[in-house]
Amino acid sequence: MQIDERFNSAKRAIAIWIDQKRVSHFIGLFVIGVLLFSIAYFVLTSFQEGIASNTTPASQITVWTSIYFSVVTVSTLGYGDIIPQGFSKILACLEVVFGLTMMGIIVAKLTSGRLSYHVRRLFRSDAQKRLEAYSAAFEIVQLNFTQLSPMVGDAFQEIPSSNAPTDRAKCASEFSKALSSFHVKSLSFSRDIVFELEQGDYFSDAPPDALQNTAASIEQSLYFLGQLILGLPILSRPLLLNTDNRRRMSEIIGELKRLDGKVSQHCKNEQLRQTFSTIAERCENIPAQYFSFPSTGEERGQPNLVAPNIDQPQAAQ
Repeated sequence: MQIDERFNSAKRAIAIWIDQKRVSHFIGLFVIGVLLFSIAYFVLTSFQEGIASNTTPASQITVWTSIYFSVVTVSTLGYGDIIPQGFSKILACLEVVFGLTMMGIIVAKLTSGRLSYHVRRLFRSDAQKRLEAYSAAFEIVQLNFTQLSPMVGDAFQEIPSSNAPTDRAKCASEFSKALSSFHVKSLSFSRDIVFELEQGDYFSDAPPDALQNTAASIEQSLYFLGQLILGLPILSRPLLLNTDNRRRMSEIIGELKRLDGKVSQHCKNEQLRQTFSTIAERCENIPAQYFSFPSTGEERGQPNLVAPNIDQPQAAQ
């Protein structure tokens, strides 16, 4: 599994490097490679490990002859008037592989330049729409968490009303629904980003403003979730923080912390890196006691309404 991950990572890095370089860069590498191989053939010829000709003595092999042989070899023409000897046979094989690779890249870059431009534009447009959809979904999550706070307070007040059982059941359902929505969107967003990073340099191609707005929406959603959980009445915790909801919160926190690691590794935008770092900090600041239940003999007072070390959410840029 680790070998596959390293292979895929290396393949992705090579593909990104090739995509980022201009065709002139590869033409220059091709010319330099041909010259280096020709110099190697010329030097080895004096040790009878270079090239030989049926019509020209080894002492009369010149640099120009070596360049001619290098060009014929790298282009896979192989006229046969000059042949490699000894160690130069290995060099000739390597030069053929080098030539096929470089010519393939150059031809691909020349023919796909215009197409790559249009594909990149389409990708940016699609990424913009998807990120805006994620941002809007997380804003709805924030609204749901905000609306839940007074609902929970009313349903779980110390002196229950006659409708308390119904209100509490409805409150538990709405809490699970809001948390489930945040859970689904968080995991979907994180896995989309990870998938795109496996295909290429996503953070260079995706619109940075849309990424920043989506990240800020996630950060604010985490803030409101933390404040909502911290303000839950003791009576509400066994019902609202049940096994399924705690599992959802744990998966949200784990997935977003994993995403922060990917952003730190691949993103060069300092502002975006800082926002995802804040997201990771908010995940760290949701302490274990938020999910714990008081034992029978403990004081059943209200918890503090301000979470420790949790600042106000950052505004979307």
